[in-house]
Amino acid sequence: MKYKLIKSRSIYDQQKMKAGYFLSEGALSEEKIKSMPHEILIDTVDYCSNIGGINKRIYVDAKNGIPMVSMTDMVSNNPLKTCKYVSKTIGVSTLKHLFKNQMIVASVVGAIGEISFVNKISEGCITGNNIIKFISNRDKFNGYLYAYLCSKYGNQIIKKLSGGAVQSYVDPELFKVIPVPKLNIQERAH
Repeated sequence: MKYKLIKSRSIYDQQKMKAGYFLSEGALSEEKIKSMPHEILIDTVDYCSNIGGINKRIYVDAKNGIPMVSMTDMVSNNPLKTCKYVSKTIGVSTLKHLFKNQMIVASVVGAIGEISFVNKISEGCITGNNIIKFISNRDKFNGYLYAYLCSKYGNQIIKKLSGGAVQSYVDPELFKVIPVPKLNIQERAH
């Protein structure tokens, strides 16, 4: 039988009364990361949101469209091979709609915890609102952030954030407060 003593403050902070929540791998990973020097994800990035996807879709051929990639496309070795194209006439209103090179994207609906690193192949693509997009505000940090979120600890913390009765979902506001450990390998990992 698994058990763990916790302080009542933890129950108050998390607003949970389920023992399994505090014994989940994600909760244990988060506790371990928070016990060492760390910072919060939102403090390490310029932009972190799932807003900026498109809702109106008119599908067209590749020469008349903008590649619209899903998370399934992003985790493949060539996202443009399987993606659909949406009409350029829908008007991408801001650059926040577009993927940038070295941006990190994370699935927040359905397959929680899928992480991908945008490279030059996917630069300029757009997506729907089911992917969180973010990019570091520091030099030589994106690769480290990506590696951490793909790691056992980072990925378990992301999965711990999921909720929803019918379909799993992570609120972007919860995603922003993921703890990121301060390790002396950040530049090398990048």
